Amino acid sequence: MKRRGIRKRLARVASYSRTLVRVRHFRGRKVHSPFVYGIVRNAIMKTTPQGDDHALFDELRRRGFSTRRAAQLQNLYTFKGYTSAVFAEGAGVGAALDAGTLCFITPALPEQDTIALVERARGTGAALCLTSPYENRARRRLARTLVDSHRHTSVDNSGFLLLFTDKRLPKQHFKL
Repeated sequence: MKRRGIRKRLARVASYSRTLVRVRHFRGRKVHSPFVYGIVRNAIMKTTPQGDDHALFDELRRRGFSTRRAAQLQNLYTFKGYTSAVFAEGAGVGAALDAGTLCFITPALPEQDTIALVERARGTGAALCLTSPYENRARRRLARTLVDSHRHTSVDNSGFLLLFTDKRLPKQHFKL
């Protein structure tokens, strides 16, 4: 058998195994956290923006997010009742984090500043969204580091990684 045929088959098996890992929590099945189940059912499964104010959706689309991902993040913003959205692209964002803030950590923010921002946000109740967590090898490593060191609930949706900093949430990680 040709090597190319074997490589294709191995790549297909690897892709299928990654799919199986994510399908475990598809549509909220086997999610035993009411907090995350609500997010899955009311934000991530909805493909159109919910609510009256679509300013965040428009801003995310302007920044290059797909319609689906922008709608999911807009729905999260609406469902959880966040009052402000901040884009972390430079230093000095940590002061704006509180319980009503959804902070987007873009690839423009350096790795060390990202880790420092997550540390500063710990216990504030703010939600952090790491955009493009699988864009490249360094970004994947950063996402893995953040999940391993994070003390509260995190949700990985392959297009974004959500880190919740509420003290009442246990350390859990969900791959959707």
